[in-house]
Amino acid sequence: MIKNVVFDLGQVLIEFEPLKYLKPYGFDKITNQTLREIIFYSEEWEDCNRGKYKNNSDLVEILCDKNPQYADKIKLVLDKNWVKLLYLKKDTEEFVNELKQKGFKIYILSNISEESYEFIKQFDFWRNVDGAVFSYQEKVCKPDVRIYEKLLGKYCLIPNQSIFIDDREDNIAVAKNLQMHGVLFRNLEETKKEVENLIVLGKK
Repeated sequence: MIKNVVFDLGQVLIEFEPLKYLKPYGFDKITNQTLREIIFYSEEWEDCNRGKYKNNSDLVEILCDKNPQYADKIKLVLDKNWVKLLYLKKDTEEFVNELKQKGFKIYILSNISEESYEFIKQFDFWRNVDGAVFSYQEKVCKPDVRIYEKLLGKYCLIPNQSIFIDDREDNIAVAKNLQMHGVLFRNLEETKKEVENLIVLGKK
């Protein structure tokens, strides 16, 4: 029987679209794509999610040293308001609320920096969350199995009673290896159907 539903944040509950965020700055297409890669998909960004940097000032300094030709643009893009690129996906929030009302426990497992978390903790869906494990706290990111094991152990979750929803196949694969039920998030409609099917199967 399914008792727990574990959600990723980025692209599942929280919109994370760097190109959309970069568009108002007026850079050309190639510059936007370059900035997306050297900032938001860089190893340094992952280090930030692992809690290596307390805030983005250290991140900015390292990225500028590594990419001096883009230093001015990096500083502009990662100013104090950069966290506003994180938007709540209201339709997924409603799905969380529906599951909670039906009696399921809701958990979060996310690669996220402390600064990002401090911004998104304002959103209302947290009132329905029973527990969470974040990469910046554990100093390790998905798909490292240790962060999954931390979630399962911390909240005494039985893997085959738990559904894990994430937008990356490699993250889903690790969850399945731990005997969790994995659902790859492509869009909310498909995700809801897969989750509902797993819940029905779990009752048989």
